[in-house]
Amino acid sequence: MARLVPFVLAPFIIFQNKTSKKGISMFVKAFIIGNLILLLALDFIAIYDMLMANSVFVELGKHKYYRFLYTRYTMGDYFSHIYLSAYTLLTLVLVHQFNFFRKRIKWILTLYLLIHLFMMGSRAVVISIILASFLFLLIASMLKAKFFRYLLLLLLGLTLLSTAAYMFKDTIFFNRYSQIFEWYGKRDKVLERNYSINKRIKIYIIGSSFFKTKSFEIDGTGIVDSQIEKRYNERFKNEFNFKTETYNAHNQYIHNFIDWGYLGILVLLFLLFLLVKDATKKRYLWVLFFWLFFAILLSMESFLIRQRGIMLFIIFGSLFMSKDNLISTIKNEG
Repeated sequence: MARLVPFVLAPFIIFQNKTSKKGISMFVKAFIIGNLILLLALDFIAIYDMLMANSVFVELGKHKYYRFLYTRYTMGDYFSHIYLSAYTLLTLVLVHQFNFFRKRIKWILTLYLLIHLFMMGSRAVVISIILASFLFLLIASMLKAKFFRYLLLLLLGLTLLSTAAYMFKDTIFFNRYSQIFEWYGKRDKVLERNYSINKRIKIYIIGSSFFKTKSFEIDGTGIVDSQIEKRYNERFKNEFNFKTETYNAHNQYIHNFIDWGYLGILVLLFLLFLLVKDATKKRYLWVLFFWLFFAILLSMESFLIRQRGIMLFIIFGSLFMSKDNLISTIKNEG
């Protein structure tokens, strides 16, 4: 762990002491362009895979998957779709917060990024975006009446999407999102099944039990998986069947609590509070939306247990909280 400290702290030191606004502007542009290039490359890989296989579908047992989606986002070995989804949303936020592109190009990029967010199939990211949008617009509507119309549009859009997901719940394209309808009136099925989302709920049941028994001590780092497995075998094995390859908490707050107790959660909440407060104070509305999304996402994913999550949090947290009004400067450059 010690060897990772300089690696983790380096971006924080760089951005806290950065004097060149042009350099930061170049970094933000590079991040946007880099993410777009990666998504385009994955598009070509998926198309090539379809052509070589001469099939639109991937068949695994009784299940079929669209090859175009499967190759890149669902089960592929290229990357974690959770992290890329967060990077893609951040790219969308940067495109709108900074004035790098003309209006028409900006909205073309918006459509392209939104399509990819949907295709990546990360339910945690989709749910976090929806909840963050609702929370952001609810707060904004209280401050400025003009945002109320956007809140109504969001609710209308959610109604239409929910209706579509229900009507086509048996199709390959919507089955990842329509599983929620299976729970209505069948809550006993949640603990009987071993689908990915049912496993997640079981993990949360086991993980949340630590809040009732854990004291104030700090037990260490990297013990979460073993502790959850041990807790399941000791207390929950007779309550429900739980077959899984990993005992990842899939919840950063639970993860921090098991590792570091109450201090772990308090430090994380304090950092998130600072980021949200700073974005609100400076009226960085798109940035505020992203941190609301990020805070909600942490309740469904242990996003900060890998370098690719830690680096994003530290780099952009430091950048957005700079004392100078960097975003206004970059807008002027645009």
